[in-house]
Amino acid sequence: MWQSVDPIFENYLDGKTGMGGIYNSLNLNTFAHTHLNPIKFIDPDGNAPDLTESRKRHEQAVNMQIKRLKAQGYTRFEKEVRIALDLGDGKTAIRIVDIAAMKPGETLAEASFHEVKTMEKKEGRSGPKTIAKKLAKLWDMIILADKIIRGASILNQLKKDIHLNEKGGTIQRTQEKIDSGTMNWNIYEYNDKGNMKRKGPAMPVVRGDKFAEDFKKQFID
Repeated sequence: MWQSVDPIFENYLDGKTGMGGIYNSLNLNTFAHTHLNPIKFIDPDGNAPDLTESRKRHEQAVNMQIKRLKAQGYTRFEKEVRIALDLGDGKTAIRIVDIAAMKPGETLAEASFHEVKTMEKKEGRSGPKTIAKKLAKLWDMIILADKIIRGASILNQLKKDIHLNEKGGTIQRTQEKIDSGTMNWNIYEYNDKGNMKRKGPAMPVVRGDKFAEDFKKQFID
């Protein structure tokens, strides 16, 4: 039975949990972008909103990353670039890129592609120990639920990024062909005061153990 609008991720939120696919009516409505709340949430892949990522915080991190890229010699930037991927057997998928950064003379197909994610910095639970102890299990369950929900979207994106690196794609707006593109993931941490900074170096998405280790170290640990 159909569970996902995106063929590259057939099991996207398996449905048994009641969170995804045909079991979430908002995912069936093609006009319900970001669950009808585009001011608050973002939809990084056109499949379902990332409910753990606020638009305001995400745009702040994107602008911080652009400033960092300017210092590296990039002069032209495009946001939310859509890349069409040919998956074979008549299947296609769309990858939405947060930032395409270009140096002088480079075309969009030659750009450096960047994905930006934000995550909360865990600095321990506050409040009286008795309250913290009672809430600890509930808090851990909430964090786990967030990881499950967000993890489905992230896995979907990573699969596309590996495909982009190995097979290339096409810029939808210009129809430029990309023989092989590399998505660079940039993780930004924020605290309860709204302060934000980048966590570690950018991670190029290529198939292999090194990326898996770097990703786990920055995004999961």
